[in-house]
This record gives sequence, C-alpha cells and structure tokens, in this order.
Amino acid sequence: MRKKVAAIAMAMALCAGFVTQNVQAASCTSHDWRIIGIAGEYTSGSDSHKVYRNLFVDGQQVYSYCTITYKTTLYNVRCMKCGESTTQSEITSSHSLANDPDHR
Repeated sequence: MRKKVAAIAMAMALCAGFVTQNVQAASCTSHDWRIIGIAGEYTSGSDSHKVYRNLFVDGQQVYSYCTITYKTTLYNVRCMKCGESTTQSEITSSHSLANDPDHR
C-alpha cells in the first residue's frame, strides 16, 4: 500500500513540474536564444552578374562574371529563460570576385 501511495505522489509531482514548465514557456515574453548546436549546413543555388573592369578593348569595356553562392546554416537554439527549443537559420553569400584586386 505504501508503494502505491509513493508512486501516486511521485506521478503527481512530475505532472505538476511539467505544467509549471509549460506555463513558464508560454509566459516568456522576450526569449534569450542561445545556440546549442548546428542542425545542418547546405549551399544553395548561385547567381551571377557582370562586373565591369577599368579596361577597354577596341572601345568596349571589359567585364567578368561574378558568381554569388548562398550558404544556409541551421542552428538548434534554446531559450535560457524558459527552456523552449527551436531552429533558426542564417544565410550568407559570397562573391567569387570579392577578393579580386581588379574588382572596382
């Protein structure tokens, strides 16, 4: 009989703890997100555009093609206040001619 009472008391305590945690998550008005890990990274399509140079050949201005590549990083984040977890993404782009000394 004591084991049953102890088991019921423990179950009630656990349920009360979950309810409290859910109420805290719902009442968190300004999350304090922290990165807890990387969920994934991928490179998506690329665009290109003309970059005109300060060079002329037969009266025509010379140009090169700059390729823009997009990288998306998915982060697992957790709120330090309420414990809620989610995924956030960051997209960065890189230009193939960005470090080219002739790129003006």
